[in-house]
Amino acid sequence: MKQNWEIIVNFEFNQETSRHIESRKGIITVSISAYA
Repeated sequence: MKQNWEIIVNFEFNQETSRHIESRKGIITVSISAYA
């Protein structure tokens, strides 16, 4: 499951600019932790 989440997150990052990546990184990480 964890690997699947990493792939999804990486894909989302690729769709955003670097600024948005840094801004959303913490939020996405928290969301993943909640599911983990």
